Amino acid sequence: MQLSADPTANRIIGSGTVKELDQLDVAMQRLLSSPDGKPQFVKTYPVPAGDMLTLATILGQIAPQALVSSDIPSRTVTVWANDEQQERVQQALEQ
Repeated sequence: MQLSADPTANRIIGSGTVKELDQLDVAMQRLLSSPDGKPQFVKTYPVPAGDMLTLATILGQIAPQALVSSDIPSRTVTVWANDEQQERVQQALEQ
């Protein structure tokens, strides 16, 4: 299986056998669904102010089912979560 990313189209391109592509499809479906079955997606938020070192921990308490990653140099936070968790993060960052 060969994978490549197309960041412009926000896509992953896979090349392989039918079996490998089926396995990739199953893996992607698992990745995109949270345990409760709601679809998840990635969103990056700018962080104009505040302590970037503790931000991921704080957001993890506000949206415990989200995966949160801070990028200190760009002052952004990337969140992998469903709509509800994304909304919690966005509201927290706006405050």
